Amino acid sequence: MPDGNHLKTLEGHSDLVSSLSITPDGRILISSGHDGTIRLWSLPDGNLLKTLQGYTDSVTTLAISSDGCTLVSGSGDGTICLWSLPNGIHLKTLSGYNFINSVVTSPNEKFFVSASYDGMTRLWDLSGMNTNTAISRFTTQDIATIESQIKESTIKEDIPNALKFTLALIRLRQQFDIDIEDVSSNVQFSEFDIEIDG
Repeated sequence: MPDGNHLKTLEGHSDLVSSLSITPDGRILISSGHDGTIRLWSLPDGNLLKTLQGYTDSVTTLAISSDGCTLVSGSGDGTICLWSLPNGIHLKTLSGYNFINSVVTSPNEKFFVSASYDGMTRLWDLSGMNTNTAISRFTTQDIATIESQIKESTIKEDIPNALKFTLALIRLRQQFDIDIEDVSSNVQFSEFDIEIDG
């Protein structure tokens, strides 16, 4: 960049490359493919550093923590894996879910969010790797309802309204170290139980 000249072609995946991500320091390119592998490439030379394996289906999505130390990957086999960077060591596998089509990490490195074909958006605790169950879950219908209810939100961030609400919950947890549980099946009349430790 900015001339757009072709520098190098990286080859290794045996099937479609589905996702790409670059570490914050710009030193590692990470690719995932329908061959069920994740590959780490050095930049700018494009040399293959490591191949991460273990999925039984395509690796559909990648996200890197803002400190560049953790990679989160999701797969069509319904699992989410956490890997350390830059060494690519496997840290944890979260299983038992539907096709994972998106993951994203929070800027503070404490949370990540996953979306899956079962219509659920899940928040996970990334801090300390104490990740076993989702912190919160929202269906696509819940998200649509929340969007319509908080259009006048005072949170001034240029992201979808559903994520504004999600971020508000995250900030509440961070500030007060609280547990939040939706105790209503109808989000239009939803009540949240909030427990504050100490």
